[in-house]
Amino acid sequence: LQVGDAQSVLVQLPDIIADYLASGRTVNIKDLETFSSITSEPVERIEDCTADKVRISRICFRAAGSFMQRVCRHLDLFSFQVQELKKELKKK
Repeated sequence: LQVGDAQSVLVQLPDIIADYLASGRTVNIKDLETFSSITSEPVERIEDCTADKVRISRICFRAAGSFMQRVCRHLDLFSFQVQELKKELKKK
């Protein structure tokens, strides 16, 4: 892709994802993530799960496993508070 083509895709992507989610669909971008938005009220019998019980309550983002592995492989997390506490305890 040329730089302009990639920029165009990134600019248009949020609108496309929003349209799909608004229509009740799940959006899966291979090796990146899945967006979903549909939830329903709990029911005891499958026959009781009707369209009026289904709604969009929030948008969920679930990163793809391969994407998470690539990110976490290079991630070095530590808690600043824990590091400071250890320093304080050493001083005492």
